[in-house]
Amino acid sequence: MRFSHRIASLAAAAVTVFASTAFAAVVTTPVGVYTNTGSSNMGDTIAADAWLRVNVRNGGQVGISTTYPRNGDGSVFMSLGDNTNNNAKADWEYYPTAGFGRLADLTALSYDWYRDAASTTGTNFHPVIRLFIDADGDSTTTTDRGYLVFERSYNPNVSPVPTNIWTSENVTGATNLWWVQFGFGIEPVYNRTLSTYQAGTYTPSSISLLSFAQIGPNSTILGVSLGIGSGWNTGVSGGPAFLGAVDNVTLTSITSGAASLSQTNFEVRLPVAVVPAAPVPTLNIASLLALVALFVLGLGWFSRRRFGTGAPR
Repeated sequence: MRFSHRIASLAAAAVTVFASTAFAAVVTTPVGVYTNTGSSNMGDTIAADAWLRVNVRNGGQVGISTTYPRNGDGSVFMSLGDNTNNNAKADWEYYPTAGFGRLADLTALSYDWYRDAASTTGTNFHPVIRLFIDADGDSTTTTDRGYLVFERSYNPNVSPVPTNIWTSENVTGATNLWWVQFGFGIEPVYNRTLSTYQAGTYTPSSISLLSFAQIGPNSTILGVSLGIGSGWNTGVSGGPAFLGAVDNVTLTSITSGAASLSQTNFEVRLPVAVVPAAPVPTLNIASLLALVALFVLGLGWFSRRRFGTGAPR
């Protein structure tokens, strides 16, 4: 009967279905929290296609840690320390080689943020998200570059912001963003919407005889930045001025060949695959009939071997 047992085992294996578990991509590098107590900006060496801890100064801290876990064991921790001189800062940035496409082609921008209630800075402050913009879309000119910045304070002024819970933020065409142009300053308009920038249907402000760069549909998104600080005042000696985190960054574009981020999840370690229990084998009618036929054939072969004429005994 050993032959029939083997057939049954093979038949069961043939109809058993095993499930597979797929995990979303997560980011675990750079490893650790970067701290800088000096007064000048410090951080990781600038590199493309990698998340970076940059613009860290005066007690600022930033990096992946388990302090405020989100959808796993970690998130990007952010702190300003005691910020006694109100100049602490820390950023988390990404610059893809391919860029993120034309501003007009931006289809999604969102992230999650967390503010610890122990933070002593103004109750309207939270980690912001910024788009690194080349206003004229020409990589050979650089004086027109800067950040389009999202803050709840201007959407409208919401204070206090939520604390001790994760908040999911979605930037849409109706969201107000403000513009800071590197080496030039902050444009004094804080209620201009993303869709207005995308269309370029506004007149840039001027300082003396100079005007801010005109942003429009062909402006390009070179990177994304999330950060805290610089002027986030605290009235409590010893701080902490700010404690919090960010996670789950999404930035997508319909520009051909452009890079994209989809719910980018920051974790201390990669998730461990959980192998599901093997399901109990099941047989349908066709499989059962095939098994019976194989059993009968096997039994006939065994009988001829055991009792057939001239068979060895």
